[in-house]
Amino acid sequence: MVLGLLAAFLVQEIPADNHWTRYGHSVYAPAGAPPAECFLNVLPPTDFKGGGAEWQDAVWKDVCRGAPTPPERTTGTAGAFAWFSTVGDAGGTRRWFTFYTAAADGRADLVVFVAASEALHKAHSAAAQALMARARPGPRAVAGGLSYRIPPGWAAKDAAGGVVQFIPPDLPAGGDVSITVAPAQPSQVPPDSTINEFVFNQLIMNKAERGHQDGVTGSMGGFRTANASSTAHRFGLYAAHWGASVQLVIFTCNSAELFTKYGPAVERMIRTTEVPGFKPDPMAWRPAPLPPPERDVKILGAYLGTGFDTRYSADPKAGGVASRNYREVLVLFENGVASRTDVVNSGLRDTTYVSQGFATLDVAGMKQPSDRRFGRWTEDGGTITVQMFQGPPLKLTRDGENLKGEWTWKRLPPVDGLRPAGTYFRQGTIGDPQSITLKEDGGFETSRANEIFGGSLVNPDFPVFGRGTYEIRKWSLILRFDTGYVQSINLLMDAGTEPKGFLLNGYSFERHP
Repeated sequence: MVLGLLAAFLVQEIPADNHWTRYGHSVYAPAGAPPAECFLNVLPPTDFKGGGAEWQDAVWKDVCRGAPTPPERTTGTAGAFAWFSTVGDAGGTRRWFTFYTAAADGRADLVVFVAASEALHKAHSAAAQALMARARPGPRAVAGGLSYRIPPGWAAKDAAGGVVQFIPPDLPAGGDVSITVAPAQPSQVPPDSTINEFVFNQLIMNKAERGHQDGVTGSMGGFRTANASSTAHRFGLYAAHWGASVQLVIFTCNSAELFTKYGPAVERMIRTTEVPGFKPDPMAWRPAPLPPPERDVKILGAYLGTGFDTRYSADPKAGGVASRNYREVLVLFENGVASRTDVVNSGLRDTTYVSQGFATLDVAGMKQPSDRRFGRWTEDGGTITVQMFQGPPLKLTRDGENLKGEWTWKRLPPVDGLRPAGTYFRQGTIGDPQSITLKEDGGFETSRANEIFGGSLVNPDFPVFGRGTYEIRKWSLILRFDTGYVQSINLLMDAGTEPKGFLLNGYSFERHP
């Protein structure tokens, strides 16, 4: 019978209710009743390809298994759940049951209301019905006051000390992967202190398996996050603080490959967990928006120029007026606007570098240059005049596809619409690799590519692990993540469907063989 499956797993999101008290993280007992004699037990989800009626029928057949004749039952619905009530024996003891079932999208859920007497069953059935009418089927686990969306296919279980663990399916031989949600603790200190305490006590002071934090602490939704490693494990650490409570979530793997494989599921769980009172920092860095289609101005040509010049910089590091070689990109827009910007970030506060690519430049309706990156251009008899916001006009003549003046400006090959396919790794990094995989169908996957924009410390919304669709346009790689986040990145690459490498925001990525 199903009774043999009753275990401490929570897979539905059960709403708060004053009539019910939660024990562990999957058993609910009504007010005034001993938990051993009357309770709701929430079972783990199971894979099931049929619909709700088929799932209820499968549960009913399991209940009837071994019985000489099927017991009587009554049926009904409560919100998203169908239910049936019956009486049966569990280990030789008579019990009154109501089974709540739901199935959709290949997953089936089951909640069982159990009472040791008919009187207890009648006394609390209405409250159980009301509770289940508001319950939401789905893979969520409530731990320490926060509701976590269990990654699809992962199992949830109670561990010692009030800890909840999530375990992935189909682990390879020797694989050790888990998400551990520690009990919420009373605390008035920032969540960073909780991460620091774990690193110090469990890694730095661990003589059997010493470890350390990798990089700095950043943000991910309502959590602060950091990575750490020891001689045998990799860790993702996530700490949330709300009210007078703090909770630590630990993602543990025994190899870098497993960390990369299961990291996306963990990140989705963290980002979809609501932390009470959390509000995004209004002053945090945000990606530049892409102009809407009606404001998208065509680029007629982009040119790479190198030359010697003497200029003034407001950054004290530059020493005022200095002479040096410059590498710049000149872009001529169809509406007569021009931009002249650094090829790579100079590191000065007044750099003209466009880190998020030319696709983010909104030049529609720009009659007067708005800053020193912009100007206007005209062409008369093969001579192009570019009057920038500052400085004397730039006089250029056409030389085939290129432009000539004091500098030679070589035309950049168009890249709009290219669909290179392959996995590209950032070069010269220390620690876990940073990569982006581009696919011929326009899909992409990233692993730690957020580091090219400062990582979770600077850009907390950029997924550490992500996937979605990409577009190459205006020397920009536009990533549209399936979470809704959109990031455009400055792109320099050779034309062709299989480039050996490219520069993303000035960082070199090379194709994996």
